[in-house]
Order: sequence, then structure tokens, then C-alpha cells
Amino acid sequence: MAILTSLIGSFSRSRPYPKGNPALAEQEPMWSELGGTLVRAGVGIDDNTATTITAIWRSLKLIASTIGGLPLHVFEKQDDGSRKQVSYVDDKVLWDQPNPEDTNATFWETLVGHEVLGGNAYIWVDADAKSVPISLWALRPERFAVGRDDDGRKVYTIDGNTDNPNTDFSEGGNIIHVRGFGRDGLTGINPIRHMANVLGLSKAAEEYAALLFSQGTSLGGVLSTDQTISQAEAQELSRRWDAAHRGLAKAHRTAVVDRGLKWQQTAINAEDAQMVTTRQHQVAEAGRLMGTPEFLIGSHDKTSSWGSGLEINLRAFQMFTLQEHLVRFEQAITRHLLRGKRYVKFNTNGLLRGTASERMNYYERGQRIGIFSTNDIRALEEMPSLGPEGDARFIPLNMGRLDAMAPQDEPVPQVE
Repeated sequence: MAILTSLIGSFSRSRPYPKGNPALAEQEPMWSELGGTLVRAGVGIDDNTATTITAIWRSLKLIASTIGGLPLHVFEKQDDGSRKQVSYVDDKVLWDQPNPEDTNATFWETLVGHEVLGGNAYIWVDADAKSVPISLWALRPERFAVGRDDDGRKVYTIDGNTDNPNTDFSEGGNIIHVRGFGRDGLTGINPIRHMANVLGLSKAAEEYAALLFSQGTSLGGVLSTDQTISQAEAQELSRRWDAAHRGLAKAHRTAVVDRGLKWQQTAINAEDAQMVTTRQHQVAEAGRLMGTPEFLIGSHDKTSSWGSGLEINLRAFQMFTLQEHLVRFEQAITRHLLRGKRYVKFNTNGLLRGTASERMNYYERGQRIGIFSTNDIRALEEMPSLGPEGDARFIPLNMGRLDAMAPQDEPVPQVE
């Protein structure tokens, strides 16, 4: 127990909870009774209610969790134009664990989720007297109001505290703002609010379906007669009919009825059938809004997206959806937290990692023309370096520069 207490005390001293950190005083926001903006479909939509739509939730989790789980590497530009991966020992807290409560994955997953869902992500930076970051904290975007002071500098009001506005960390403040696509130069557009009517239709269709199954009636058929019968007789006729015809073993048996009874088959009406199609369409709408392929959020059409097209679809997802979020975070971290020629990159190699034979063929060809050294290949496979000997690069022995070929002693005979 003494050892554990010592370890906890050491950890707390190295990563304290600085006073005045708004992340430590954060409270759950109060959601409106309508659940947000009331849209034409008659339901309320905000960031909270939108995530109850399964396609939105899955898309959000897919993007945030994928990026949150990627390794974050620091590189340094070399004088010859190349780059070198470096160990950022001085600020290890940023790459090992951002604060005493969050792991790297959960911290970046939370921030990416804020930016994807609301168009903005905000990081609170606690630093020492030399402006060296001690810890990073994620704050809810709805707590912020962004504007400019009299000098045109970007300022942030947190929880309505206009007496003490904050500024960017690179300007001496505590805030790193990761802004999505926007039009005013201050904040990103919230896609949920911007597309509230589209998502409201999805939510309304979902609620209608729930009411249909909880309150509606859908009978397999009706026994009718022109005669007047008592309730007890009706119940007995229903029991006898079910006993004679219900169940797989009794399917397609010939029905014989008396007393003028008639059997009428019933089915779901056209409006309710169209509701099913509407809900399928709304899955595609949600995927289109979030930039996620339908097959990744559990929706499949008649044309399969698997098989040989899987890698192409995943590459498109990385290039046209993940990349925009990755670049925003990489540039924000580089600008505020790094100095000199250093910059950060998320390692996306694992997203499209091929089979063992495909990787070996790729490495072999790259090594053959001098792109990869043995240590480069081992690093990509997460294996230890072989030392300086592993940095050597090779070229095929039967290749040479054309302009360096020795002249021929005798002219080549011409063929007439």
C-alpha cells in the first residue's frame, strides 16, 4: 500500500490539478424540453438528440474512435529536406497521457467527436511559468462564445464569464481551438444545427415507427359474419380457428367455416410500408452528412461494398472523411504546442494494412530501389532497430546511370 501511495503521490506532483482550470468545474449542460431546435417534422434536434439516431451515433463513433486510436508522432524537418521522427521527451505528457484522468485514445476521441458533431473542439492547456504544457483538457464546445476584442484579437468567453475572457495558447492564453469548416473566421458551422430539418425527419420516422408497433394494430386476417354472435361465441371461434391453422405444421391447410363466416386476409397499409422505405433513406442521408460509407454504418444495398471493393472504399473514407479532421488537429497541435521545425502527424498506415504477403512484396520493391532501409521496414512492422548497419540502402547490381556508361571501343555496326 505504501508503494502504491508513493506512486500516486509522485504522479500527482508531476501532473497536478492547477487551480482555475474550468475543466475541473464542468457541469452537465441543461437540455431544453424540446430537445433542441424544433424543426418542421415536429421534433426537436440538437447535438444530444441527434446522437440517438443510430446512423449518426455510429458515424460519430467510427470517425472519433478511429482517429483517437491512431499513434501520434513528432517529426523534425532536416536541412536536406527529409524528416526525422523524434522522441519528444520534454513534453512527454502530451504524447503519453494528456492529463491525470484520460488516456491518449479517450482524450483525442473526445475532441474529435466534438469537432465532428459540433464543428468546433476546444483544448484547455495548463502550463508552467515557462509556458511548457503540463496537461491538456477537453472542454465542451457549448460552454464557449468566440469573438474579438478591440484590437481584433480572438477571445473566448467560457460559461458566460465576460469579465475574464481567454485567448489562444500561442498568444499567452490557455485555449487551443480546432475549428471545422466555417464562414466567419471564428467558429466552425455546427452540422447538426445546419441540417436540423434533415435529421428531424429521421427522428420523426423513428418515433412514428415506435408508435406504430406500440400502439398500432396489425392483424393477420379477420373472420366476419352477417349473423349476430355473442362475445363468448366470438372468442370460441377465434380459439378454434387458431388451433386449426396457427403454426408452421398447419400452414396451407384447407379452411372450412360455417354460420356464414368469411376469412379476409389483411396486410400493412401503404403509408406504413412507405415509412420503412423512408427510414432506410434516412440512413443514407445521415451517412452523407457525416461522410461515412453506408456499409460502415450497417446499411447495405443490392450492390455489395465488400470483396475487392473494400480496400477502395476504406481508402476513400480515409482520404475524403478522416483526412480533413486529421489535418485540422495536426496543424492546431503543431502551431500551438511545438516550436522550431517540429510538427506532428497521425500514423494512418495501420488503417489500410495489407496481408503479410502484400506487405513483404511492398517492402521488397521499396528496398530494391533504395526507398526503404532495413530499419525503415522494421519500424513499419513495429520491430526494434538493428542499429546503424540497418540504415544502409541498396540498389540492384545490374543498374547504373545511362550517362555514366563507358564509351564503346568500337562503333556499333549499322544494319542496312
